[in-house]
Amino acid sequence: MKKLILFDIDGTLVNINKLYINSYKAAYKKVYGINVSSKTIINGFGMAEKEAHKEVLTDAGIFDLSKVNEVIANHVLNMKEKIEKTKIVPLKGVIDFLEYLKSNEDYIVGIISGNLEEIGLSILKNAGIYHYFSVFSLDDGRKRGRKGILRFAIATAKKKYSFSKIIVIGDTPKDIRVGKEIGIFTVGVATGSHKIGALKIENPDLVVPNLRNYRHILEALD
Repeated sequence: MKKLILFDIDGTLVNINKLYINSYKAAYKKVYGINVSSKTIINGFGMAEKEAHKEVLTDAGIFDLSKVNEVIANHVLNMKEKIEKTKIVPLKGVIDFLEYLKSNEDYIVGIISGNLEEIGLSILKNAGIYHYFSVFSLDDGRKRGRKGILRFAIATAKKKYSFSKIIVIGDTPKDIRVGKEIGIFTVGVATGSHKIGALKIENPDLVVPNLRNYRHILEALD
């Protein structure tokens, strides 16, 4: 039976963390008048949009979340401008892996991401990899955080396909943690903001340095 493989976007398929960090910094500065460190912003990676802002603002000592929507609106404008001016390149091994999965009928390939839909889909299209995916679940403001995004992807896939195994591939501890909470196979890839050691702390089923040796992942699924 088929296997459902769900990829995170940022740090897993592409790495545009600098764009995100600069966009968020500008949004926080404009709306709240604060300077937020890169480390604090990175700690929110892997979460849905509002989850991340709550954590970042709390870490910065701000508990007034009434302007979060304003931060998000500013972030969207910032990222749209940055994406339009940037040629996004998939990380090494990504195209080969996606080509293999596309050519093999045993796999259903999808996206799960805490990105807002319009941002996440723009990234995939800019990078030239949108067409590899048949299931999409991104943050639309209605799903219940990262776990809700993952569950929505699984539910959407079940409406169209039959599959025997679900795999999540992501670059943050949050990707692994949420996958394990739901009870699915988790793969950590150290091409984002977290090194192998940080990913292993969450006890994923597999950790890889990158997606170039993707056959190692496929072997672990058998």
